[in-house]
Amino acid sequence: MKVRVVGWTHYGDSRFENDGITYAEMEAIVDDIKENGYMFTGMHHQGCKYCVPVLNDGKKRVFSERGFGKIMARGHDVFTSGGYVDYAFNWGYSDEELKMPGEEREIKEVFEPETDLNEEFEFEATEEQFNTAQSTLTLEFPNEHKYRYMSGGDDLTMKCGDRVAKYHIAKYTRVERHENLSRENEIFISTVKLILEEKK
Repeated sequence: MKVRVVGWTHYGDSRFENDGITYAEMEAIVDDIKENGYMFTGMHHQGCKYCVPVLNDGKKRVFSERGFGKIMARGHDVFTSGGYVDYAFNWGYSDEELKMPGEEREIKEVFEPETDLNEEFEFEATEEQFNTAQSTLTLEFPNEHKYRYMSGGDDLTMKCGDRVAKYHIAKYTRVERHENLSRENEIFISTVKLILEEKK
């Protein structure tokens, strides 16, 4: 999905409808945090002026303190199971330690949401993956950086040698990413599972 953060607002801004979060949308928020060097907590997210992200679909995303803490932790490359705690609550961080979106990221007027957000991905499949997708319309594979924005509604071209098949990732399903928490040296073993629809 061609998703991105277009600005930041406050928790109770009634101009923007709240929506659930997909992995692609979460990654877009993480990228915005990284690109701008933001550092603030879930408590700031719920209580400060410019700490709620608005995406290009015209909707804001609000979280619990812990939920936002997980996103901020990812923005700082912290993936341990309890790493979100440092970013969920304000443990007395100094002004020098915090960086929040300012007035320059404020959305002053409601904008026209972008609607054509679907994206096309290519996937080099093994023979087993290719055959399984054809017979069951499902695909499971290790999570890779280049598929972070993949989501329901996107298109997928699958290649295996000379064989090519085109699929639509079912809109009704959110792309499932399963993280194996029993990992060595705190490294995630992550897989992606898709539900597919054949393209005619």
